Amino acid sequence: MMPQSGAGDLEPTSEQYVEFSMRTQSLVNETILLTANRVGFYGQKVLDKMGLQVFAEKGVSTVCRGHLSMTLADVQYALYAATTDEVQTVAAILYGQQYEDAAVVHVAEMSSADDPFQFLGVKRVRLAKKGVFAKPTQSVYVEACGTRRDGGITRLYQVVEFVDVNYLLARTLLPVCTSISVFEPHPLDPKCVHVYSKVLYSKETPAYLMQIHHHTAYWQRHIALQSLPVARRLVSESSLTDPHVPRSTPKVCAVCDSPFKKLRPKHHCRRCCCTMCHACSIPIQLPSAMFKYCTRCVLQARTRDDGIEQAIGSRLSDHEFLSTLRPIEILPTVVAEALPPSPVIPPASPVKLPASPVKLPASPVKPPAPRIQQEAQVQALQRITSSLAEQEFLLLSMREALEVQHHANPVHVPEPLSTKRLDTTNTVLLPEPLLPTRSDAPDSRFEYL
Repeated sequence: MMPQSGAGDLEPTSEQYVEFSMRTQSLVNETILLTANRVGFYGQKVLDKMGLQVFAEKGVSTVCRGHLSMTLADVQYALYAATTDEVQTVAAILYGQQYEDAAVVHVAEMSSADDPFQFLGVKRVRLAKKGVFAKPTQSVYVEACGTRRDGGITRLYQVVEFVDVNYLLARTLLPVCTSISVFEPHPLDPKCVHVYSKVLYSKETPAYLMQIHHHTAYWQRHIALQSLPVARRLVSESSLTDPHVPRSTPKVCAVCDSPFKKLRPKHHCRRCCCTMCHACSIPIQLPSAMFKYCTRCVLQARTRDDGIEQAIGSRLSDHEFLSTLRPIEILPTVVAEALPPSPVIPPASPVKLPASPVKLPASPVKPPAPRIQQEAQVQALQRITSSLAEQEFLLLSMREALEVQHHANPVHVPEPLSTKRLDTTNTVLLPEPLLPTRSDAPDSRFEYL
């Protein structure tokens, strides 16, 4: 294919692509073996946060492994970029403030019916300068994406190889930094994928490539990968000509209904053009500027059955995506030829049926309950419910009447005996009808101290 930009002199030859493809398959095979065995030396663990572990070996490699809250279809839609506009959007979201420009230089292979994630080509990215006297940080890299099916498991891989431009002009690919990423579905959680990413350095790796692959920046880029599908859907549907509501018209936030005061800033959603407060706005870095979206649009883009999928039409569900990646089935004719011949079975003798048909007893079938009977049952239940409510009301009324009578005629209950010293001078004589009597002394009275 022809170059996507004017840099025709950066087009690799077919031999260089073949050499790069062989290195890619070798790196992917080694990575799959590491992910299958779950063992290996990754270096010193420097970060363990939000389901991702980062290992670093200074000057040699950086490894990031763990789980991401996304599916294989999300990974395919997020990382596949075959045009300059798509590459600019992906690079701006992943690199954030460090991004300045990106483009597609040359494309050799694109997605097909057999492999929707297939890509092979050359891209470039330019990062922002950190100082006035800083050197330009434009990098050219060769990217290969594809799908692997090993042992009944579907995996997606992406290999990015940063090369030296001087050697590329001399028709030689000299890798200075290589990144390998393998994604496979989680065996227990269908909405989660296991990721294994590794960056290999060399002696010619420049300092800015080591900085963007530092363990903290590398971890942040993988965290941003989880929100990349949602951000790409919002960017794909956003229109640059949508009329915005004047700032003086809305009095409350369209999301949380908080009133706008003098110290509460207002923002406009790039998708629905509503006015929102700062707490309900989510900024997304785009190639041209930083745009803000409301929380409702972000949550709607995170769901599957929304208008954004119908607008772009490029996101597939897991079932449709995995169905395209299944191995080709063998034709029935080939299977029939490979099977051994079955033994010949002699035809059975005909069975004579009786002349008169045999009448079987019909099993009693209960007719469905008519609608009138169902309505009668519902009415009976309603009457029972109302009767129980009336009885509960009567019991409550009687209880209230007893409490009122108790408060009107209080009964003095004597205080319990204490362990302190008793005062024998204070003797209280209770009325005679309330005092118990003994059979052996009917005229005696008890005194309660």
